[in-house]
Amino acid sequence: ELIREKCLFFTRQVQGGTVQNLLLHGGSGLGKTYLLHCIEREAAALGVDCLFVTAYDLLDALRNAYFGRENDLADACMKVPLLLVDDLGMEPLMENVTVEQIYHLLNSRISRGLYTAFSTNLTRVELEKRYTERLTSRFFDVRTSMDLPFYGSDIRLKK
Repeated sequence: ELIREKCLFFTRQVQGGTVQNLLLHGGSGLGKTYLLHCIEREAAALGVDCLFVTAYDLLDALRNAYFGRENDLADACMKVPLLLVDDLGMEPLMENVTVEQIYHLLNSRISRGLYTAFSTNLTRVELEKRYTERLTSRFFDVRTSMDLPFYGSDIRLKK
């Protein structure tokens, strides 16, 4: 219930609120992707343009744009008012591309006053190891971000 309320708070304050980034993190099968879709539906009902993308597809688009190939998805990810990125940490880790492009995306969105929500199975320590302190500090910046840890066991394995 608490996580639901915080997700509703985040969604309702898009377009003018101070919480620009939301990070849903925890183990597999705890409802993070489901809640991202709920946020997307609620925001769209409020008239907010949204884009839902997997981290894998996001990196593919950013990589193509980085190498000079025109990419509408990369452009949309940079400009859409609410970007929802599912499964951060499942994208390929390409040296000098992955971390830099995700950092550039997030930092650009923050400076433009745009909103971004991420889901990941990675812990804070794993996020920092994979993406560096520079990027991770933006995920956990208490001035502009809200992180919601998920606990429990995989609901997919329950009957």
